[in-house]
Amino acid sequence: MKRIVPVTPTMTAMMEGYYVIHILDSFQKVGLLHRLRGGAGLEQLCEAFGYDPSILAPLLEYVATRSAVIRKTVGGYILASDSADTNFALHVLDQYAGAYGPCLRALPAILSGQRDGAQLVDLSRHAAAFAHADREQVDPDILRLLGEMGISNLLDIGCSTGGLTIEYGLRYPEAHCIGLDASES
Repeated sequence: MKRIVPVTPTMTAMMEGYYVIHILDSFQKVGLLHRLRGGAGLEQLCEAFGYDPSILAPLLEYVATRSAVIRKTVGGYILASDSADTNFALHVLDQYAGAYGPCLRALPAILSGQRDGAQLVDLSRHAAAFAHADREQVDPDILRLLGEMGISNLLDIGCSTGGLTIEYGLRYPEAHCIGLDASES
């Protein structure tokens, strides 16, 4: 007998998040989010990207309504780049949807050994993720999980600004934490 998973508000929120993430990821890939840093009207965006305004308008409206990443203004839309939350969202977007998204889409082939997941990671999106990294904003779920696991030695390879390494060391002073990154900064 097949088990039916009930659709709960949590599942609905997850699915809505899935749609918002995919829309934002598409906008990020083509440079539309970058274009929104200074704000832009719908007509400007459609002309710049060759998009149909009857399709782009509802997508922008939806994302502006359902996330804090894009704001609707009198003159059009703007990326809320002044917000630490937006910068963190862009970091997570580039890292998980951008860099590791190809692995998720190829999961059946990876599981069957037909594809090597490591080769599917988009390294340019992974690097771009850390352009948005903010040392002050570390994913609390990762910190919680590491703490629950009782990690006493943390080697953070590719630590970027060192946020995770520093925050974990502050929360768990008995832990030995080392952060390594190829970037001098």
